[in-house]
Amino acid sequence: VFPNHPGNTAGKVDTVLAVLAEPSANVGTVGYEMGQLVDRFAPYMVTALRST
Repeated sequence: VFPNHPGNTAGKVDTVLAVLAEPSANVGTVGYEMGQLVDRFAPYMVTALRST
């Protein structure tokens, strides 16, 4: 869903989504819900490249 930015040509870096779940959580359901979240929030989850 998020485009890759090799060499930061667009001045942006990729975003990472981490999820904490119970060991007994259904992996398929967790993955599906993560995908749904990414689809809804994709426009807001790309962060600009920070200056060093």
